[in-house]
Amino acid sequence: ASAPVVDCCVIEVVAMPIRRLHEFLLERQLIQTESIDKLAGLRVGIDGNAWLRQLRLSEPRQVAMGGLPLTLEETVATNIAKWKQAGTLPTFVFNGVGVKRDRAPLNVNSFVSRVQKRQHAWETYGGGNEEAADAQFAAVEQSLAANFGRNVAQQLTRLGVQHMQAPYLAAAQLAWLVAPKQGLVQAVFGGLEALLFGAASVILSVDFEKRTYAFVELGRILQSLGLVPQQFQDACILAGFDYSATFPPLSTGKYFSFQGAYDLIVQARHGYGAVANYMNANPGQANYMEVYLKARAVVTNHLIFEPKGAVIPISGEDMPSDLHEIFGYRLPVETYFLMTQGVITSQVLNNLLHAVLVEAPPLVDTAEYRELLGSLLDVRSKAIAALSANLHETIAATRVVTVRWFDPDNELLMDHARFQPAVRALSCHLGQEVVDGILGGPPSSPTAPARAVGLHALSQLFAGRQAAGEACLVQVKKTEVVSTAEDFVAVVSAQALQLLGFLGADRAPTPRGRALAKFSRGDFGENAVVLLELLRYGALSGAPLTHAVPAHSPATDSAVALISRCVSLCPMQTAAEPWTAAVDRDLMGFNCIVKALHRSLRNVAEMLALGLLLRKQAKVPVRRYAGLATLLPFFQEESCAAGLVAKAFLEGQSVEQLAAAFPQCKDVAADLRQAFSFWDELAAAVALLHAEGALDAAAAAPFKEADAFLANRRPALG
Repeated sequence: ASAPVVDCCVIEVVAMPIRRLHEFLLERQLIQTESIDKLAGLRVGIDGNAWLRQLRLSEPRQVAMGGLPLTLEETVATNIAKWKQAGTLPTFVFNGVGVKRDRAPLNVNSFVSRVQKRQHAWETYGGGNEEAADAQFAAVEQSLAANFGRNVAQQLTRLGVQHMQAPYLAAAQLAWLVAPKQGLVQAVFGGLEALLFGAASVILSVDFEKRTYAFVELGRILQSLGLVPQQFQDACILAGFDYSATFPPLSTGKYFSFQGAYDLIVQARHGYGAVANYMNANPGQANYMEVYLKARAVVTNHLIFEPKGAVIPISGEDMPSDLHEIFGYRLPVETYFLMTQGVITSQVLNNLLHAVLVEAPPLVDTAEYRELLGSLLDVRSKAIAALSANLHETIAATRVVTVRWFDPDNELLMDHARFQPAVRALSCHLGQEVVDGILGGPPSSPTAPARAVGLHALSQLFAGRQAAGEACLVQVKKTEVVSTAEDFVAVVSAQALQLLGFLGADRAPTPRGRALAKFSRGDFGENAVVLLELLRYGALSGAPLTHAVPAHSPATDSAVALISRCVSLCPMQTAAEPWTAAVDRDLMGFNCIVKALHRSLRNVAEMLALGLLLRKQAKVPVRRYAGLATLLPFFQEESCAAGLVAKAFLEGQSVEQLAAAFPQCKDVAADLRQAFSFWDELAAAVALLHAEGALDAAAAAPFKEADAFLANRRPALG
């Protein structure tokens, strides 16, 4: 087994079902069907990751566009409505931190198939066969919705649907919730792995059209097979699942069947005996006993979150002293709390506990993307430091490395310890009066929706104080804590700007901080941070990208390329239907670069938010935490849509032609005006950096030339 994989900074927990168990149960007629009416009035606990894998989105060009699928929100809302129309009360549980595993060398071959499919799809598209290309793009990602669990969780909050993130596996959390002793849900929808953790029955699929559902019952399975629960667990472990390799004697033939694992348990009576006999007969073989014992510990002592706030073994017994060898070191309870509330994701936690970040190839692989990964080492290490600086010294000293698909034999150190002093020195608390001043006054009521303090607004605040000769850092009492959602977001944002170098240790803006103050809106500010960071890395220009596999596409004017790349970070008003307009490999390549940085910056913000709780510097009302995820900066990057439309406009298409060429865009003229307003502010920020000596003339000149190009073309926008 290997560590969780990062695909453009997204942790992808790939569920491997119990090997061939579904076919085995189907052959023995142990998968039952029942009327959906039987579920009426029940609270159904749903494995969010399994549910998302079954949620079908027909958007082949999303993998060529980036951003959120355009039909995701409507698809989720429709599916939730069906659950409710069936009379059920759905409650979703998503996976949390990955279980710790022995790390094998990176298997580059595991990426080859997906990379080849992507490249082939782009070649087909470039050759003009769009229908065939769409089919190939669709084949790249079979379970598109599964990549957007965080966004779906926020939609569930808006829909008033209960959801949580388990501390580790959702299947184990659901098995605990449905147990008679708790009875917090009355049925479970998910994969067969929930049976491993003791779920009495599992709904495998629901057909809302036929109004039926398919399910299995653990008791009926045990009775049919003549097994007790531990024997069934052993058969599943030996067959192989996500945390256990298949028992070697069962893998000798070309065809594997669960029947072999079942027969072995019937003969040996338990898994331990079967493994011990094998090890005694084959002393030179790899130690499968260790694999078996670890898998049993995962099953019998899996950690779950109980309503009082504690993380406990599913067995309810005392936690074994060596359980950290399976789950990694236990994290403070505040960590799991923020996970259940959806404020933080598990990526940085996985990186620290697994001691590795495995980098998978992006949707479009370029030399510029690979170079960016070197620049991102520091910001990613800072994200880990924002966590490790607040943990026990044993965890804080963990050596973390990153391994990349194109250089699998070379481990690069992520020296998070180097940034821990800077994290510990970060200033805290702006003061509620300051925050209210930025937001134009206090909240209208204690229950009013929380408001976000933009990164640009903080830069403007401190730049104003700096210009007036006032102190940027306000001293507060050590006992004073952050008590409102607005102040919480503002403090996290200010700390992020400090850690990234936009503000100094005294919160006085650096040249980049003063450049950020040139922007007028919250979304402009976040996009500006991304582009100013890319500019600092030398990764923002109008030069053609160098594709890993040469792309056969017409050359783009450097001014057009630079402007369209920059404004591609801006939003577009789009219809909830699949994108059918043109896509562009170069813009998608740039989108991958943006996505990698954007997600890294989000990780910094999330870990700084966690740090406020770990240091007891925040005491926000519990009901407010669920809404913080979308208020913290860098929640979701945009697709290429604005860049595609801008490029077409800059290359000569009229507004009328754009409306016809991009039918999913609701108002191309208005969105282009907004995008070009962002460009104006970016050009002013670049000019400021050049004037202050923070950007050399060679890097600034392309922006001046592109600005002149846009000025000539802009009147056509009306």
